[in-house]
Formats: sequence, structure tokens, C-alpha cells
Amino acid sequence: MKILDVRKNWPDQTVDKSLVAANQKGLYDAYRRHMESSGRWGILFSDEKEFIAGDGFFHNFPTSQIYMHSGKKLIVPILPTAAIIFMSPMSYPSEPKLVTLRLNSHEVETINEITQIYASDFIFFRNEKPNLTEDFKTGKYQEYEFHGDPWLDSLLDDLSQYNNWGENGAATISSKRYFTESLEGNRRFETLAQTKKRV
Repeated sequence: MKILDVRKNWPDQTVDKSLVAANQKGLYDAYRRHMESSGRWGILFSDEKEFIAGDGFFHNFPTSQIYMHSGKKLIVPILPTAAIIFMSPMSYPSEPKLVTLRLNSHEVETINEITQIYASDFIFFRNEKPNLTEDFKTGKYQEYEFHGDPWLDSLLDDLSQYNNWGENGAATISSKRYFTESLEGNRRFETLAQTKKRV
């Protein structure tokens, strides 16, 4: 995997800030429309290790509206115990609209390492101080070439293809994949959700 320096491709920093703001507003509206009308949302949970956040996060959203098409993806840690993901593959089941997955400590550590690649100056954590990676220590915003990471691609692919239309309504994935067992075996969260409904 090749990691690129993002700032090499940034525009001239002397550009009129009002033009930058106008472009960002248009992009925000384009992102919102795309994410409201297509794609799948997910929540990653963990009770084994905490997520960290940074002043950047993994995504491949473009800086131009003309490239707003399928293939977009992002991961945003929002709590020490949860991260939001979005993906819009070429095709995916229409249901469920939201998928969840509980990660183990190694998987959270991998997400945290990816967060450090896309961050530059700041890392935020609650109780578990992370080991700073060499990528973060460069003090530069970086990204994977083509935003591709085999482990992460496998995770997002499995989540995007997860559906509720198995035998007798059981949750299934059309073919066995790396994260299939975790998706189908996430019973503690489902039990908790049912308990909350009854209370």
C-alpha cells in the first residue's frame, strides 16, 4: 500500500477565501444529496478498545461535484465506543438501511492506525492513549493511494452487502466473507436493543 502526501495536490493557499467557501458550500450540498439518496450507513461498536479521532478522517469524497458517483466511502469516529461509516458501492441490497458491527481490539487498532494516516496535527482520545504511528509523526495529511486498504476494503464490502432477506427472514450475506461470522453473530447488541425496547 502506498501512502501519499495530500498537501502536494492542494490549491494555492493565497486563493480568495470567499471562493473557497462558495465551493465548499456547493460540495456540502452535493455530499448531502448523495448520502441521502444512495449508499449504506453503518455503525462500528467496540467494548474491547477505544476509537480515537483526529483532525482528519478516512474518506474518498472528491473536491469537485462532477466526480460525485458510486464508490464513495468514509469512516468517522464519533465516540470512544463507536464510529460512523458510509459506503456507496455499485450495487448493494436496499435493506437494511443501517448495519452494525462489533469490532475486537485488533480491528479497532487497525481503524485507529488508519485515522492517524488521515490526521495531521491532532489526535483525540478518552482513556486509552494511542501509540503514535510514524505516519502521524510526519505532521502531514496523508491518504492511501486510491484510498485502498485490503483489510478496510474487505470490511466495507461485507457491510455493504449485508441484508435481511435470508431464509425465514434471518440475516445473511450472499456469500461467506471475512466479516460474515461477526455480522451474523453480533447477538449481544441485538439482545441489548430488545431489552431497551421492553423497558
